[in-house]
Amino acid sequence: METTTTTTTLVQAKKRAPNPKEMEVIEVMRKILQGRIHTCTEIELALAGHSREWRDSLSELFNTFLHEGEEMFWRAYEALSRCYPQYGQWRDLLSVPAELPAPVPQTPRPASILLSEVEPQEIRWLWKQRLALGKLTMLDGNPGQGKSMLTLDLAARVTRGLVMPDLTPGLGEPAGVVLVGPEDDLPDTVQPRLLRAGADLRRVAALCTVPVTDACGHSYERPFSLFEDLEHLAATIERVQARLVIVDSVMKLLGDKDTYRSNEVLAALTPLQWLLEVKGVAGLLLRHLNKGSSGMNWLYRGQGSIAFVGLVRTAMMVINDPYDPDKSVLLQTKSNISKLAPQLSFSVQYEEDPGDTRPHVCWHGECNYSKEELDAASSDKAVATAHDEHKPATARDEILRVLEDHAPDAMSPMQVAEELPDVPL
Repeated sequence: METTTTTTTLVQAKKRAPNPKEMEVIEVMRKILQGRIHTCTEIELALAGHSREWRDSLSELFNTFLHEGEEMFWRAYEALSRCYPQYGQWRDLLSVPAELPAPVPQTPRPASILLSEVEPQEIRWLWKQRLALGKLTMLDGNPGQGKSMLTLDLAARVTRGLVMPDLTPGLGEPAGVVLVGPEDDLPDTVQPRLLRAGADLRRVAALCTVPVTDACGHSYERPFSLFEDLEHLAATIERVQARLVIVDSVMKLLGDKDTYRSNEVLAALTPLQWLLEVKGVAGLLLRHLNKGSSGMNWLYRGQGSIAFVGLVRTAMMVINDPYDPDKSVLLQTKSNISKLAPQLSFSVQYEEDPGDTRPHVCWHGECNYSKEELDAASSDKAVATAHDEHKPATARDEILRVLEDHAPDAMSPMQVAEELPDVPL
């Protein structure tokens, strides 16, 4: 009698119609009671877009029904209702018909697809040749080279519908951006930098943590996980009508996955790829370089398994400028969907406006360095190496600086030599 009273109370308390996501959970429970679920894997697939808590609780109900029968199923259901009040409200929706209708024989649909039936589509670009809508892109680079600043500059451009750094058109209209797990603090770092870049903050959402309620009813926040929390990402994309998702950095958001095992990387990121494809959103994953990887094939220099680069359609890298320690170079290391884009030079500027210390990105146009030059710049003690090995280029830059300072007046070699006594001419 006590159990019946508890159930009645739960059903009557705040009873409301289930939303579509909850109806998916209810439908899986109906199938369990009808004997139409045979493994926990079927539950995982049916509720792939739901939280781990939901999938685990339904797996527990399934195992109880399978091994202990329907009576123990309802006892387990009553126990879960104390932690999840929704279960109490759904009790009347789980009635199992006495006789299931006989299945109508159907010819199974072929698993294969004839390419003659596929509708051709053009690649849709957020940033031509570099960031495609519905696909993943990797951005590698060492700390301190401006990766995060670069992504905030891109985010600002997307929210305003501005042209891209190479003056390609971009989307042509404002759209939203989702920042997943940004490494910098939101109030004192990310928000001021976005404002300095001109972003429309109403179109930018940050996804750092997710709310959790444990079995005892305690609520807390835990870090967002790409493997477990895609439903939160999907909801955030819809909230700001996002066309760009920036994951900074991808390695720390894969939970307990071994990022050096290809199968675990693919299992964690393939659902993200599917979500972005369905939503038509470009995904930009940030990653650090391995230490001492200078001279290696660029595709192997990023941390973790090669599966990261195998999964993405385009990949980019940020490297120190070989001849200017204050600049960085953005180069494309892979593209399966277009020719490689030209290298771009950029720098992070501070205090360009008096009293404004917020950093921002300045783009300096295309450049064309060799792999050997860029490898030297990205190795340990790169700035010192570049200075020692490329004195002619440094001298050239100094001469050009002096000539520009005195323009439009002409200067003789002797006058230049007087301005640059330590530079051999």
